Amino acid sequence: MSSCITTEEILTAGFKLLAETLPDKAFGSFGRQGPEVFLTANDDALQHSLKAVYPESAVLLCAYNMSHELWRWLWNPDNGIEESDRCKLFSLAYKIMQTKTVEEFTELSEALSTNEIVQKYENFKQHFEEIKNLSDHWAVCFKNEILDKDKEISGIEMASHILKDKVFLTKAYNILQLLKYYIDTMETYYRQKIIHCINNTLETFILSSFQPEMRETSDLTAQLLPTGEYEIKNIKSGKSYYVDMNICVCSCTLGLNGARCKHLYAVCVAKTIDFTSSVPNDDIIKKELFWIATGTMKTGAFDIEMEMDEESESEMASNTPAKHIEEPVKSQKEESRKILERVVKNIMQKYDTNPQEFHKAIVTAAVNYQNLNNDREVLAALKNFGKTNLFK
Repeated sequence: MSSCITTEEILTAGFKLLAETLPDKAFGSFGRQGPEVFLTANDDALQHSLKAVYPESAVLLCAYNMSHELWRWLWNPDNGIEESDRCKLFSLAYKIMQTKTVEEFTELSEALSTNEIVQKYENFKQHFEEIKNLSDHWAVCFKNEILDKDKEISGIEMASHILKDKVFLTKAYNILQLLKYYIDTMETYYRQKIIHCINNTLETFILSSFQPEMRETSDLTAQLLPTGEYEIKNIKSGKSYYVDMNICVCSCTLGLNGARCKHLYAVCVAKTIDFTSSVPNDDIIKKELFWIATGTMKTGAFDIEMEMDEESESEMASNTPAKHIEEPVKSQKEESRKILERVVKNIMQKYDTNPQEFHKAIVTAAVNYQNLNNDREVLAALKNFGKTNLFK
């Protein structure tokens, strides 16, 4: 009897354990039945495992993930694609991946197969043909046919596009730190990003996520290419890197894996970036994303100045796109002050409506604050404020 355990068996066992621990309200109240659809990477073992545990769920491929894989393939020097042709080939393929009708998919596919640049690379034609053979699981126009006719894949794809990101910008050195990231940092990160997307302030969120050492871009120039990508050139070395803002990737080592890099930052600050492909413009999708982020349903129409609940609003780093990235500290200080003023104002309003009840609590809070010995303790108290709710 073989003792070898396959990846698929391990994944299936893990998903079964997870299914047993999930509450009835999991997956939008679908519970252990599983969600309506899974979007995954192009991994047979992963897809088979999900289908074995959740047989009623559709298991489809994520177009966003497929785009990332193609970008990495094109920039792999072993594949022999000339640097000047890589962005052109990606642009041709990406348009096909985003088609919403079968007619458009067929038309663009035929145009790609006869393109003179594509004719230069037999390996690219073969590689994309392999991708196209899976199109019924990643192309939007075909995925809509798999799901209920009353529902479209657009909202699911949008959520995947928004959440597909490098959350762990720092390394976890032990299991406890990793667990904290997973149950605390990740949730906050996703909630903030979704709300920024709904409010069309994704630029603010992306710029704030760059590490300080990535913000030194004085030696870089950015030029928009006809294909829609940006060429970032280092003035000192003469080396060029290429950035695609549709899927937020770069041709450098960091950017190939979807991480933030200085070249991506250079594009953000040098140009007025169009984030429309990452920002939902449909009220139904916005309401669904708002529910994912906050657990509450939004009523009424959405617009750029959409009102948010107090908890969500206090988590926002900013409500308007950063105009002057050269002064990040000043901007951050002003926004922090505004947030603090809103919180204090809200508490004062509650006090005015019920001063007798709030008096004792405020005095206790003031005494506890005075007993804090240093800034570190104050910061810890602020970060944990409200996390323990005695009435839940």
